[in-house]
Order: sequence, then structure tokens, then C-alpha cells
Amino acid sequence: GGGRMNKKKATQETIDAFLSAVYPEMTELATTFGSEDSVLKDATEKIAALKKAEEQIAKLENQVSVRDMRITDYKEQIATLKANAEFLSSELERLRSRVVLTPAESCLTLQAALEEGESHENK
Repeated sequence: GGGRMNKKKATQETIDAFLSAVYPEMTELATTFGSEDSVLKDATEKIAALKKAEEQIAKLENQVSVRDMRITDYKEQIATLKANAEFLSSELERLRSRVVLTPAESCLTLQAALEEGESHENK
């Protein structure tokens, strides 16, 4: 009968050893990760924080796209102004070229200038 007792005792010792080895580890794990509720709470808070960050990013992206649109608009306005300026300066050149006297006119003007010069000298 003694052998059976030893066997039973050994089994009990094995169980005790197993529990004393594993249970503290399980307890430690449980306390490290906290209860399911606190894990869920942490996760919920993290998700909420992420959503907030995503909203912030979306807002910033929107601001950037609005700014980009404004920049594009300004660039278009500047291009239009430059084109207008170029057109006006070419028009001005065209008008100046039309104002230039014909050879006949310039001869008359030259003659008049010479005559005027002579009349001043004669005085």
C-alpha cells in the first residue's frame, strides 16, 4: 500500500509544483495586462486618440489643398497680368511705329527746322 501512497503523494507534489510554477506567472500576466475591461478601455481610448489625430490630419490636408488652390489661382492671375502687360507693351510699340513720320513728312519737318534756324540767325 506504501507504494501507492508515494505515487499519490508524488502526483500531488507534481500538481503543487506545477501550480506554484505556473499560477504566479498567470497572475503576473493577468496583472500586467489588467482585466479585460481595462484592456478594452485602453484600446477604446487609443482608438479615440487615433480618430482625433486622423481628423487633425484631414483638417491640415484640407487647409493645404485650399492653400494650393489659392496659389494656383494667384499664379493664374499673375500669368494673366503678365500677358496683359506684354500685350500693352506690344500695342505701345505698334503705336510708336505708326507715329514715326513718313519720308515726305520728315523732309517737310527738316525743311521747316532749317528755315526756322535761318530765320533765328537772320534776326
